[in-house]
Amino acid sequence: MGDSESWQIAAFCAIARFACSVLLRFVILGFRSAPPQALCFHPFRGLWKACSRFLFECSKKNHYQKVQYRSNSFTKFIKARLSSKRSSGLSLTLVLLMLIVAAWVFGAIAEDVVTQDPLTIVDARFSAWLHGHTFSSLTRVMLLITRIHSVLGVTVMTLAVSAYLWIKRLRFWVLKLLLAVFGGMLLNFLLKHVFVRQRPRFDDRLLTLNTYSFPSGHTMMATVFYGTLCVLVASRVRHWRWRVVAIAVAGFMILLVGFSRIYLGAHYLSDVLAAMAEGLAWLAFSLVAVGELQRRRTGKQE
Repeated sequence: MGDSESWQIAAFCAIARFACSVLLRFVILGFRSAPPQALCFHPFRGLWKACSRFLFECSKKNHYQKVQYRSNSFTKFIKARLSSKRSSGLSLTLVLLMLIVAAWVFGAIAEDVVTQDPLTIVDARFSAWLHGHTFSSLTRVMLLITRIHSVLGVTVMTLAVSAYLWIKRLRFWVLKLLLAVFGGMLLNFLLKHVFVRQRPRFDDRLLTLNTYSFPSGHTMMATVFYGTLCVLVASRVRHWRWRVVAIAVAGFMILLVGFSRIYLGAHYLSDVLAAMAEGLAWLAFSLVAVGELQRRRTGKQE
């Protein structure tokens, strides 16, 4: 079959579909838009007009009812998602939004790293500039911060906070914290072996590490640890100022840990940014998972 014949068949099918749709609409509406003399040929003009009007009104009524039902359902759904009084309301909506945005950001950064986009050039230049502007007193502080937020340090802090929450009978928050921190460690370990990115290389290294670089493990652990504590404090206090303070302190600690890793030459900028996005996404997942478990357990007890 030639190109001209294929084009003619496609055009004929398109015209046929258009004609059928027009004819069907014309029949359903019962020639309502046509002038009265155009219907003189029909021997049962009155009956035809009555039936067509009845069908038209029925279809119009059903359509209106469907639209109204869908509109009411959508309005109820939006109100439920934005309600601050329900466990599945505004808080769950914000957590799911954070999960989607953080996962998208991580995917975008990971794609740039894999495809060697200009972000990797910014990585190299920023790491080289920062490495050339180090001084001893700041280096000691950064080493202290990175040691506190090592796997051992974060594990000790997590177990200590978990013990305190257990004594306060906040059992589900213990589960949220443990899942966020230790599940995040496992996730970060798997991602490092998926991307296998080498760490920055300098002649006079401040740290010597043999593991992979992307994403930053220290930054990820800080994100899930301080992020969980931030959500805990924000959910327990009533005044908005204390919530702002909790968010500011958690954000500062996460940024401080991330900066220490870049300053010490252990990671690139994209490693730290991806770790923050990864941590926020995993934190959101942990909150949603344990929150759903808590809601079901509470519902069974009631």
